[in-house]
Amino acid sequence: MDSKFPHENTFTRLKISNIEGIGVFAIRPIPRGTDVFRDDIFGIRWLDKEIIEAVSDPNIVKLYEQFSIRRGDKYGCPINFNSMTVGWYLNEPRFDDAPNIVVDASYHFYASRNIDVGEELTVRYADFSSATP
Repeated sequence: MDSKFPHENTFTRLKISNIEGIGVFAIRPIPRGTDVFRDDIFGIRWLDKEIIEAVSDPNIVKLYEQFSIRRGDKYGCPINFNSMTVGWYLNEPRFDDAPNIVVDASYHFYASRNIDVGEELTVRYADFSSATP
């Protein structure tokens, strides 16, 4: 039997955001440099832009637009939208605020500073996704 509890290595939860919609909030102190979602094992599925453009349902297109990483002619999205993990809900900080999360080339999300309990985690989308494919 696995001795790990489901809450081990869990630093966040979803809550209503004052920035936009749903956000990701710290439920325990997060030290600077922590890989916040290190146990997220689902990965990213990359689809060609043409596949998304061929979708006729605007609600489905909006799902891709709101929850995908864009790189050139590719959309990076959850393996399945029904299995979206907490990290997909990160908001950008308000205009004059600095993000408290940074992203590396492998899409690992790290605390850029110590984050307090109750604080919303934020990231600059432009650091890992282009505005348009």
